[in-house]
Amino acid sequence: DLGLPEPRTGAMEDLEVIRKLAQGGQGLTLLVRHKDDAATAVLKQCKCDNISAANDALREAKVLQRLKHENIVSYTDVFLHEDGQYLVVCTLMEYCERGDLGRYLNGVRADGKRMEERRVLKWTRQMSEALHYL
Repeated sequence: DLGLPEPRTGAMEDLEVIRKLAQGGQGLTLLVRHKDDAATAVLKQCKCDNISAANDALREAKVLQRLKHENIVSYTDVFLHEDGQYLVVCTLMEYCERGDLGRYLNGVRADGKRMEERRVLKWTRQMSEALHYL
């Protein structure tokens, strides 16, 4: 025994759903908890009607999984799941507790507030660094 953590198996049975975050035309996004260590993550499920669509979604998820940058949400795992007649491409990704930029900006607008220039400049720099990485 080398004392290394067991690799995640990437199966629905290893996850506990906490709540639904969003639902759209492509599928479902859930907040989940790993049963083995209680770590939270986001599970994005993309339902595919056929093997070609599943392969396309799987290929996209694998590309996203290779991205490693501090200003890009990390994609930690991708696996297939069967749901009745559908193949479901499941992508596990980092959970951003404070939400996304769009939600924050909508909140600022709804509150009638203005953002600090320093914060705007910092976020612009971070987005530029992420885009440069891509």
